[in-house]
Amino acid sequence: SPSPPTVPDEQETFNATQQPLDATKNTDGHTKQSSSSANNTQSIPYEELKSMTLHSLNEMEINPAHKEMALSNDEFEAIFQLSKESFAVLPMWKQTRLKKDTSLF
Repeated sequence: SPSPPTVPDEQETFNATQQPLDATKNTDGHTKQSSSSANNTQSIPYEELKSMTLHSLNEMEINPAHKEMALSNDEFEAIFQLSKESFAVLPMWKQTRLKKDTSLF
């Protein structure tokens, strides 16, 4: 009989807030989460963020695919008219549309 499908170890796939990890294995076999914009405490003003190059985003360890998260909470809410938490649960197509509408795609 066929084996049931395997499910990845939940600990390797999600962190405590159930956000997917950018994970790599260390030589000792433990999973290490790479830094992401969600973990950075820095905030970048909207006018500066929308004109930043890929190189400058990478230098600041900001994930270019989620650079909108580098905005302060107040500025994020003023631009997108919703909180970062509400934005994060939107379907990807809707997030992309909003980012394109605000020049952050």
